Amino acid sequence: MRRLLTANTPRTARTVTLTRVLLLAVLCSMLPGCDSGTEPEPDLTGTWTGIVQGGGNSANWTIQVTDRGGQLSGTFTANNPTLGSVALTGSFSGTYDHPSVVLSFQLTAPPDPTLDCEVRATVNSAVDQMSGSLTCQYLGQDVLGGTLSFSR
Repeated sequence: MRRLLTANTPRTARTVTLTRVLLLAVLCSMLPGCDSGTEPEPDLTGTWTGIVQGGGNSANWTIQVTDRGGQLSGTFTANNPTLGSVALTGSFSGTYDHPSVVLSFQLTAPPDPTLDCEVRATVNSAVDQMSGSLTCQYLGQDVLGGTLSFSR
């Protein structure tokens, strides 16, 4: 072993250097401060509740989110207290690239026509608050919109 470490041949020096580099890499990967510096994206999975306000009205919303690597899906319930027990329900899909969230869904409130809606929101650093806007269109024209604030 002593001969391997003190030999002056180029091949032996390369072997010793390569061994040291590999050993350092293995040791570094075991230390908490020596990671690659990339942390996993925060996960939005769970129940979010909040309010959407616009046009002089407000509605209480609950969304159930499933986050699979930034691809979002789930269900929602929206309830406007001034309308009594009428609740709008449906499903959505979307994307999440921290801190940006985009959700798309259709909103149907018979006898009104079906609206194509989109939520654009930002999630805070603690990943427990979401705020942004809701826009709904009918035949390509904005017909409904407002601001939203959700928490979990």
